[in-house]
Amino acid sequence: APRAGGGATPPPPPVAPAARGARESAAAVTGSPSAVSPSEIAALCERRANGAHVLWRKELNLGDGVVKLLVVEARRTASGALQLIAMARADQGIVLHWATISEPAGEWMAPPHGWESFPANSWGTGGASWETEMEPVAGAPGWVAATIEAPLRDDGLVFVLRTEDNKHWVKDEGQDFMVFEDERRSNADVRALVKQRKEEARRAKKRADEEAKRRRKEDGRKSGSSRSGGGGTVTVAPVKMPEKPAVVTRKEWSDDDIRLHEGAMGAAGAAHGIAHGSVDRICGAEEGATRSLMHRYNAGSDLLPGCRSDGEAGMVAMAVWFRFMALRQLVWNNDYNIKPREISAAQLKCTEQLARIHRDDASLRDVTRLIMATIGRGGEGDVGQRIRDEILAVQQTNNCKGGMMEEWHQKLHNNTSPDDVPICEALLKFIAADCDINVYWDHLHANGIDAARMASYDRKICSEPSFKPDQYEGLTRDLTEYLRTLKAVHSGADLDSASEAVLGYHQDACKGKEINVPPIDEVATPRMRELLHSARGFRDLNEPLHSLEAMLEARRELWQWTRPGGTDNARLKDIIYLDLALESAVRQVVEGALGSMSRRAPVDVLKITGLALENLALSTGGNDELVICLREWRGIVAAAMSGGTDWALQAKAITDRVQNALGECSGRYIGALQATAGAMGGALGVDGHVLDIFSEEIVRGTAAAPLSQMLRALDPVLREMAHMGAWNIISPVEASGVVEVVDDLKEIQTKTYAVPTILVSRRVGGEEDIPQGVVGVITPDMPDILSHVSVRARNEGCLFATVFDAGKLAEMERLAGQAVKCVPSSSADDLRVEPIAGGAASLGAAPGGGGG
Repeated sequence: APRAGGGATPPPPPVAPAARGARESAAAVTGSPSAVSPSEIAALCERRANGAHVLWRKELNLGDGVVKLLVVEARRTASGALQLIAMARADQGIVLHWATISEPAGEWMAPPHGWESFPANSWGTGGASWETEMEPVAGAPGWVAATIEAPLRDDGLVFVLRTEDNKHWVKDEGQDFMVFEDERRSNADVRALVKQRKEEARRAKKRADEEAKRRRKEDGRKSGSSRSGGGGTVTVAPVKMPEKPAVVTRKEWSDDDIRLHEGAMGAAGAAHGIAHGSVDRICGAEEGATRSLMHRYNAGSDLLPGCRSDGEAGMVAMAVWFRFMALRQLVWNNDYNIKPREISAAQLKCTEQLARIHRDDASLRDVTRLIMATIGRGGEGDVGQRIRDEILAVQQTNNCKGGMMEEWHQKLHNNTSPDDVPICEALLKFIAADCDINVYWDHLHANGIDAARMASYDRKICSEPSFKPDQYEGLTRDLTEYLRTLKAVHSGADLDSASEAVLGYHQDACKGKEINVPPIDEVATPRMRELLHSARGFRDLNEPLHSLEAMLEARRELWQWTRPGGTDNARLKDIIYLDLALESAVRQVVEGALGSMSRRAPVDVLKITGLALENLALSTGGNDELVICLREWRGIVAAAMSGGTDWALQAKAITDRVQNALGECSGRYIGALQATAGAMGGALGVDGHVLDIFSEEIVRGTAAAPLSQMLRALDPVLREMAHMGAWNIISPVEASGVVEVVDDLKEIQTKTYAVPTILVSRRVGGEEDIPQGVVGVITPDMPDILSHVSVRARNEGCLFATVFDAGKLAEMERLAGQAVKCVPSSSADDLRVEPIAGGAASLGAAPGGGGG
């Protein structure tokens, strides 16, 4: 079919709308519109798509105007172009009036070079917009359609409809129709956005005026010198970055460069026993460590050389101890008044030692990163003291000296802790929600803080916050700045704070003390600034692919310092913390995007999976298998981008290989950590449930978790494209038992089976235990390989299999009450089920079973 586009050759001269009006208008309304069903319209759209993958579609009833019904589809073509299909039921000929936009409610822009239209008859309007005639749809009397394809990734298409006589214009309830890849952006409320932007501009101007006034006043009384957190005298000037993040172009890195033969958790001795000397020394120091976090960090610094001399098992003991602290299982403060600067200095002493071990001892890389992730970066000089000083300024400036704010001030003055970060965040969310107290508590509860914990502080927080509307703007400004101060001390793995520590930042004077953290010159290059700006910017825009590309590119740039034996630097600790923050941010971005994976183009899902795989390879020692899979995965992405589905079977083989590597990783962590956690936890009075799932929860917090989640999302797609079998066996163990059918595994957690039982459970969430006496679980659900139930099944030698075929599931359910033997295939993608001649009597007692 002919097409017109924005290439080098201009489209043919348009036929004037008036000249073709009678003929095409008549064609557009010929026949009976009611004869076309919704399913037929969907099929016609599919025919126009020419193989493009659907992103989303919507159908709009526009009432009794010239356009009665409108179907809009967004698709992604094999070449990566954004495709718009607009199909309308109309009383007369219709013209599509369109352009491109970079954001909802943004300015209309001319389409980029290389766009195409169908039908070919399109013409420019003299401005940014173009127009395309909507042609009659064969087989759908009364319907007209047009298709636009443009090489757009982040930008979108925008359009309205008009009649050929130019008398009627059709909009989406008064606003333009928008088509972005993301349906939520496409359905944004333009009027609300415009109103919001005007209000933000007004507030920004007001803040700028106030800031200029404050700076003039400050300059008038300054002597010309400034003080810094590091003792320097030069004020760090902010580097202006573009308002919008830019899509990064990745370098051609060699995957072999990140191959590590050692450093994997459990590979250097921790899996073979407990370092009892280190455990005893840590438990002996615990009583003194309860006085304050300063005492705990100082004790950690003093104990660290001894733990290191005990090898990996000794470092695991240190990791378990600090993890218990982070989980709030140990006392943080026992009626001891500590200055914040003393806490941050103690942190710094500890983390500087750990940074040296991270660089100098490749065999301890994984366990050292685990310890560092539980501790804030720390600081020196005025960085810690500012926590005390700045909260007073916040209260005075905003007239909030009583109630909850005063109680929090007293706690901060007496003994600041990592809890203060989510408390500050909760206050900001509370204000943004017009003082909705439920929003405040929801954020605290999500971070493990409830009213009882706040009342348990040495300086209790018992009141709830309450502010007046005229305090909102000032408190938002000042608490946002205060949050930077808190994170600088307590949040090592926070991406915003870790980025500032490397790129450099300035905070204005508070009680005469400025903070000036200089950039790390070798690291804070223009390239790194661009990468971190894009990583955070696209993260905030909910654009996971571009955000992850920037994050992984930044981690590659940091590799020369973060690899074992890498380039040394006086501020190596800050560089490692930035790498840890990027690793953690990848997990957060992937988890936030999982719900949208089914709507994304398969190529994008493959790319995101590859980035999650690269993230794990950069984060773990002993990564030979992961690097091999990463290199092969790049070939899969290239094949998928070229079209066709021949790559799907090979992709499934690689994902199976990665699944095995993840299972081994999980096993290594559990083998290295769990015994030490049990020994130390019992001595320190740690909650039993925390101990039971201690190692599993650590694994689910590592870079392995987002990769496991992506594989779970990708598996059904690959199976369908590769026409694969009906089974995926997570724990491939041969099992014999009596079949029992249940609706939900969660409902029978406390049941004990007297005979070996194979459960056919219609629902498995992932957090369940395997009931006593159960030797196999078969389900249509597919928890990821690192979920609690998957880990327990593998550890307990229990068959755990997902069945995708409804017929196979029905066959298993029909075996209820019968004794069967289940034998997984060697490739773990098929299950042979055969009856046992002797029935249940031949099975004997269930392992650990009792009365059922």
